[in-house]
Amino acid sequence: MAIVDEADLRITSAGGIEAVVKAMQTHAQSEDVHGVGCSALRSLANLRAENQTRIASTGGIEAVVKAMQTHAQRGDVWRDERAALTRLQT
Repeated sequence: MAIVDEADLRITSAGGIEAVVKAMQTHAQSEDVHGVGCSALRSLANLRAENQTRIASTGGIEAVVKAMQTHAQRGDVWRDERAALTRLQT
């Protein structure tokens, strides 16, 4: 568990959450960026409540919703996006 905690702190300290959200906003039509971005945000949200707050404050929820609207026809991408939103609601 210590390795995961250390990795989480390194990612968040380096601006990883903000970078993921920015990539999702910048590449609004990319299914790949949105799918990977949602998976990353979900993983980070699972680690610490502070990450959930940071994701929300940097526009992460809006980025996930936009991704869901843009890629509604892609079940695999939509599944990742829905999972990210579910985790951010807790």
